Amino acid sequence: MAARDQLNLALLFCFALFSGAHASTVLNYDNKCPDTVWVGADPIIDEAQWEFGPGTLTIFETPDQWSGSIWFRTGCTTDAAQHFSCETGDCGTGLVECTGGPPKYPATLLNFSINQTVVTYEVSLIHGYNIPITVTPDGGSASTCPSLGCTKDLIKSCPDDVLVKNAKGVGVACKSACDAFNDPAYCCTGSFTGVACKPSKYSNGFKQACPLGHTFPEDSEPPLGSCSGADRYLITMCASA
Repeated sequence: MAARDQLNLALLFCFALFSGAHASTVLNYDNKCPDTVWVGADPIIDEAQWEFGPGTLTIFETPDQWSGSIWFRTGCTTDAAQHFSCETGDCGTGLVECTGGPPKYPATLLNFSINQTVVTYEVSLIHGYNIPITVTPDGGSASTCPSLGCTKDLIKSCPDDVLVKNAKGVGVACKSACDAFNDPAYCCTGSFTGVACKPSKYSNGFKQACPLGHTFPEDSEPPLGSCSGADRYLITMCASA
């Protein structure tokens, strides 16, 4: 770990102790991406900070009880009419602030369920991928509080038929097969639920690159993190493999 990261994490730890953050769950956002990203959440978390510049480490205290998804928007700009939009993970509000509801897929999702001292979590690629994300609890046992997520750049290996390109023709995200083709076999709907839900060549590609991510609806590996021994979670965007 770089000296900057060690110092910042130490400062965050001290802040958590003296602010009383030990009574609830604290998320530490570490943006290692080369560009600014904007967070999104569904449902909305009040007083959320939306923008994270490159190289920033930010502390955020969650409600004692909250269940939902967190993701990160990329390639965001404001046009002459002051309409805010993003190439990936867009909230569809035209504003920097999200107002609830899922993002425009594809987007790497960090799913959390916080119930006071018990936190369940996963990094999901079920609705595709836009940036690598990992979540690492500070505390607890490795079996119940594992570090989960994806550190690989899946855009480089994304098949052409599910690759999302921006206006300049540059690949910026990778769709899931379900969202790309709306096929019950890929979406695990209709007669393809339960044991009939099988991985596809697309989800297998995700799983091979990111074995610690949830890649299709019935994916049982890795297990869902269910942690009661940590009150701080480090969320890293664009962590290197």
